[in-house]
Formats: sequence, C-alpha cells, structure tokens
Amino acid sequence: MKLREVLQAKGGETLTTAPDSSVGDALRLMSERRVGSVLVTGPDGAPLGIFTERDVLNLFASRGPELVDLRLGDVMTTDLVTAAPETLVDETLSIITRRRCRHIPVLEHGRVVGLVSIGDLVKAKLQETEFEVESLREYINIHY
Repeated sequence: MKLREVLQAKGGETLTTAPDSSVGDALRLMSERRVGSVLVTGPDGAPLGIFTERDVLNLFASRGPELVDLRLGDVMTTDLVTAAPETLVDETLSIITRRRCRHIPVLEHGRVVGLVSIGDLVKAKLQETEFEVESLREYINIHY
C-alpha cells in the first residue's frame, strides 16, 4: 500500500500555520483538532518545518510556561522527514523508526499533499493484514 492510498482513506485537510504564529496559537489549534502536530508553511505553501507534541515537551522543560508566547518559526523542527505519495507504507514505517519521528509530511513536486502519522500507518498496515487474512480464509474454504 502506498501513502497516496492512506491519504485518500484518511481524508481531511492538513493542518498548517504560518511561522509567525505563536506556540500558544499552535497549541490551541492542535487541541481543537485533536492532532499531535501542525505543519508550518511559507506564503507559497511550501513546508518550512513542523511543530509537534515532542517540541512542546522539550520547550516546556527548557522555557516553562512562557513558551506560549514564542514564535513558531523560532522553535519548530526544521529537519523535516518527508515522503512522496508513491512511498510504500512499510518503507515509511521504517523511516519513522529509524528517524524517531511520528509525523511525516507527504510532498508531491515540493507541495504538501498531506501528512501521515504513525497511527495512520499502523491502521493502514492492520487493514492490509486483515484483508490478506480474509483472502487466505476464502481461498482455504474454496479449495479445501
């Protein structure tokens, strides 16, 4: 299964914000949408970085409650791990494990077409496995 299929099944929009947004604004947005990250994009829609739950934890440990006033562009993760829509789920899970990240923006021709989380990928893998098991059961029932 490819990321394109995961994004189609997932539906919805990719949560983005500008680098001038505050951490507090990003936290409210993430909380309202019940997501673990927000993609930070430039005026042209190109990804500049990502702000995640892990970033919040690290900021709180180093800066305390005043983190809410910080500018996202100054504290976001800029070493983005990205994938293409044609990347396989298994390959993406391997990247996530190796790079120790939980969210991967999916880019096509430099433009964001979606964002997948480890949860999205595990769900897709489970559905794929369930389909294979059911296919094998049907095969066995027909042939034996």
